[in-house]
Amino acid sequence: MPALVLYLRPQAQRPAVIDDLLDMVAAGQQAAVDAAIVMLTDLHAHGAGSSYAKKLKALPIWELKTHARGGIKGGTRVYFFFRPTGEIVIASAETKEGDAPGPALKTALQAWKADS
Repeated sequence: MPALVLYLRPQAQRPAVIDDLLDMVAAGQQAAVDAAIVMLTDLHAHGAGSSYAKKLKALPIWELKTHARGGIKGGTRVYFFFRPTGEIVIASAETKEGDAPGPALKTALQAWKADS
């Protein structure tokens, strides 16, 4: 099982993904949080072989994306990247419609740059 590491923004009290998930709960999106937990559990067990993991084109970032279509659960994304050591850095999470980049992807890219 690969180690999962949570990205902590500078001067932040909690990891970015925890803040993202708490924001989802506050917005009444518990189904999205539940989906994220299921996907993260699968990522921890299977690494890059997780059925939810997808490498984003032309970026060093991967995403966990549910198999559901539409709605809050179907729009749940968790962004992460791999360190050369094999550790997986969980950077951010969001719910969104469609495939357009959201703010959580920007956070993931910032995390990757800070970690490199």
